[in-house]
Order: sequence, then structure tokens, then C-alpha cells
Amino acid sequence: MKPADDSSARRRVRITPHVAATLIFWRKVRRMRQEDLARAAGVSLSTIKWLERGRKCGPRTNTLEDICDALGITLMELFSGAQRRALEGGC
Repeated sequence: MKPADDSSARRRVRITPHVAATLIFWRKVRRMRQEDLARAAGVSLSTIKWLERGRKCGPRTNTLEDICDALGITLMELFSGAQRRALEGGC
């Protein structure tokens, strides 16, 4: 029998401009610089920069979870904020 693995951690997420804007919003609410967030999340500064530009295609779910943990929010809060931005028509 094959051992169970956490395939959700390997799942990739599409970063839209709304997700990127929501990341920036929460980082600023927490008064963090990009460098602070990268360090707290255990990711590279370039990852944060690419995500905030909406150019990071397909980061793993666990990477986003680490970033959300560092911001003190959940993935649900990140995506619901992005959805709200999309429905309002703003970025």
C-alpha cells in the first residue's frame, strides 16, 4: 500500500492581481517590509516581490500558508479579501 502524503501542500495556486493586492494590504496593515515578511515566512525576498507583483505563477499552497501565518491571517482570509477586491472591481 502506498503511504499517504499531503498532496494539498503540493498544489499550486494561481496568483491574480487581487491576491497580490490583498497580500500587500495585509503586509502594510502589519507594518512589515517585504524583507520582514520574507524572513518571518521563511521564503526568499524575491518570492515576496514576485507574489506582490502577481507574477509568481503557481506557488505551492504551503508557501502561501507560511506567508499567511507570518501575517497572522488564514488562506481563507487571503482569498476572501481577493474575491472582495475582484467583485468591487478594484485592485
